[in-house]
Amino acid sequence: MGELVSFDIGTVTINNHDFRKVMIDWKHISIRHPDVTQTLVLQAVRQLGGRHLNKEVTKPPYKYFVSLLKLNEKNYRLIWLLEEGQDYVGVLNLYRDDRKNNGISTEK
Repeated sequence: MGELVSFDIGTVTINNHDFRKVMIDWKHISIRHPDVTQTLVLQAVRQLGGRHLNKEVTKPPYKYFVSLLKLNEKNYRLIWLLEEGQDYVGVLNLYRDDRKNNGISTEK
């Protein structure tokens, strides 16, 4: 990850593990997606709470994930990771995903 920005987020439980910190690759996100704010990234990570999510790729000690989310009535794709034995969620990227069939349910 590039320039990291760290936030304490209380406790977010993902895959039955508690995480208390978010580390964001802010340099990448701010250059590639200037419409994405740090607040929006934190909202995205909080939406992961209480879920059991399947990893896309494992490259020890990291597990990489891709999640489709609805934030502020817009569809986003969150690219994130977990590091074995650590209590943080690493965010690599968050961007708008406006494709029609992107797998996000609009039902509440």
